[in-house]
Amino acid sequence: MHMSVHPAVNWAGKSLVSNEAMVRVANEPLWDEPVSVVGRGLSLLSISGPGEALDFLSSDWPAREGVFFAQAREAAASALGEGCPVIAREAFVAACEDAACLVRRPD
Repeated sequence: MHMSVHPAVNWAGKSLVSNEAMVRVANEPLWDEPVSVVGRGLSLLSISGPGEALDFLSSDWPAREGVFFAQAREAAASALGEGCPVIAREAFVAACEDAACLVRRPD
């Protein structure tokens, strides 16, 4: 588990509070295996859990639209509460595949 800071957003990506207000998530769940992605600036990132996924979806996502994007945001936000981190990872990977920003490692 680790701690990070995330903007408070609802499932549609609308800010629930001002940009300055942040929600601190303690004991944030981590995935067994990180997801490697390419951000907007062509930076290679390793996303380790739903909190980092939500940060990436909120700030570095190539296109802020689409069904997979919305499902990934909702699942990541849910996993920071009582939701399932495994479902959040699956939704995030699907969104990354849809946006062509997922990096696959050779087997």
